[in-house]
Amino acid sequence: MDLFDFVPPQGQQKKDSEDNKNTTKDNVYSVSQLANQIKYKLENGFPRLAVEGEISSLKKHSSGHIYFNLKDDQAVINAVVWRSAAQRIKAKIEEGMQVVAYGRLTSYPGRSQYQLVIDRIEPAGIGALMQLFEERKEALTKEGLFDESRKKEIPYLPNTIGVITSATGAVIEDMLHRLKDRGMRHLLLWPVAVQGVGAKEQIAEAIEGFNKFGGIAFPRPDVLIVARGGGSLEDLWAFNEELLVRAVANSDIPIISGVGHEPDVTLCDYAADRRAPTPTAAMEMAVPVERELKTTLATRANQLLQAIQGRINYQIKHLEVLSSKLPQPEDMLGRAQQRVDDVEDKLKQRFMHQFTLKKEKFLRLEGRLTPRLLTSFIAQQSLRLAQTQQRLEQAPYKKLTEMQNKFERLSEKIMLSGARMSEKPRYRLETVEQRLMRIDVPKIVHQKSQDVIKLERMLMALNPDAPLEKGYARVMDDKGQLVKSAHTEQTNIEIVFADGRRKAMFTE
Repeated sequence: MDLFDFVPPQGQQKKDSEDNKNTTKDNVYSVSQLANQIKYKLENGFPRLAVEGEISSLKKHSSGHIYFNLKDDQAVINAVVWRSAAQRIKAKIEEGMQVVAYGRLTSYPGRSQYQLVIDRIEPAGIGALMQLFEERKEALTKEGLFDESRKKEIPYLPNTIGVITSATGAVIEDMLHRLKDRGMRHLLLWPVAVQGVGAKEQIAEAIEGFNKFGGIAFPRPDVLIVARGGGSLEDLWAFNEELLVRAVANSDIPIISGVGHEPDVTLCDYAADRRAPTPTAAMEMAVPVERELKTTLATRANQLLQAIQGRINYQIKHLEVLSSKLPQPEDMLGRAQQRVDDVEDKLKQRFMHQFTLKKEKFLRLEGRLTPRLLTSFIAQQSLRLAQTQQRLEQAPYKKLTEMQNKFERLSEKIMLSGARMSEKPRYRLETVEQRLMRIDVPKIVHQKSQDVIKLERMLMALNPDAPLEKGYARVMDDKGQLVKSAHTEQTNIEIVFADGRRKAMFTE
């Protein structure tokens, strides 16, 4: 069946089979049946396709749908972009724009015309691609996708390198050869298409897949290299797609972009953590030369040893300088001993001063404590004791007499008034008498006697003449005052001994 062979409806086929029994007249279609058959043939006869042309008669409907014509110098095709697809299309749709439209062919029975239902549009030609490149670059830059603050450090010696490129061709061969020259590392290759349909999806999927690694069989790479050889702008366009650019920017593993040759620049280069001018240069950035690394390590080790030795020599000289400035141990000990001696002298002086003050105070008290004063004090205390004893002896009887007199006066008042004398006052009188009788007068007298004895002992201890019995003597001036210092101006003195007094005179 060719493109325009029609399949009659089932009802019509049955009817035709019945009619064929009687007649051979031609099949008859309704208008809607014919329109639907044309629609069916168009949609199934043409797979998904891409059409290049110029946009004309552009109309953006209030419903969100976009209607326009695609034309070239010889023909015109109606096109429509439904609202859901228009929201996903990033490219600007403008009158006169040369584009490549992707979609499917169908017909609109209501107007008996066919049209292209578009779900993706890209500018056509290098000029349009460069315009789209700049627009995407500006938008993603404003979003902060290319900021330096987002970029990660490339590890100096990665254990595992993940490479995303085509499994065939000179690119992977050159990268492996360069890896052998610089010291073999563990390399994981994720083969992908690097141009054409599905390239951006495969590369983005490889980046996300490497980020999910973490097992023993396939360890997570320390760095990723996205590589492709040189080509035209159209050949490298997959690396300018927003899907792939976002995958590069969002990778947790640092990425080196080695796409194209030196002049070639893609949006992936801006999003990557580092850009290499070629795939081979990307491998050089990822792995240092083993020979150069050994040389660098040897140089650094020698520099480190020299620095350590220089530091040790400097510290030794510094220690010698500090040692020369330190005082001798004998001087330090002598100064410390001198401070101890000074403190000792100050303590002795302070002690003697305090001793002198206490001695003078004692002598003043000694001068005031004369035998006559102590004898008078003892006599006063004895008198007070006798008077207290007398009062204590007389108090119970005196109190009893007073109570009896009071009772008799009260009884006389009661008898005169004719009242009956109550027994209660007599009871109270007897209670007082009993309490007075319970007072132990001899015990109180004994306690007071003991107090007097204690005072007599204290008097004897404070008696200034007591030390004279032990061989001491007291020096008095001619006025009877105590001489306390050898620097006195008095010359005539009297020395008091325990058994008498003697006159004397001070000489130089």
